[in-house]
Amino acid sequence: MKILSFVGYHNSGKTTLIEYIIKSFQDKYKIAYIKHDPKGHAVFDKENSDTSRILNINHQSAILSKDTFVLYQKPKTIEEAIEFFKDYDLIILEGFKYMAFPKVKVGDIKEPLENIVYEYNGDKEALKKFVETYVSGF
Repeated sequence: MKILSFVGYHNSGKTTLIEYIIKSFQDKYKIAYIKHDPKGHAVFDKENSDTSRILNINHQSAILSKDTFVLYQKPKTIEEAIEFFKDYDLIILEGFKYMAFPKVKVGDIKEPLENIVYEYNGDKEALKKFVETYVSGF
């Protein structure tokens, strides 16, 4: 299992690059995606609905709809989330820039960051080759 965290400021293109990488390798590798949501903007259900009331009190629940299955667990650390995907080839993180994970730097980041393994310069094909080498080891 390899981990890559795509880091950069808001609107720097992180999600677009992650989408490109996932589409490029989804038939070759088992890929997980974990997005950092430090402000709690993710919405799992309408506030005060029956479902949200249960999700707020139960440690582990799931929502199954016609096209989607969402597993909801709390509280979770990033380490616990990664453990959930331990059988995957690649875990792509979006964010977590201050944690020690290997990072793909997207855009101009002013503050110093540790463990940058790739600085994206606008060349998607070069990024794709880097990811291939990073995951496969060749």
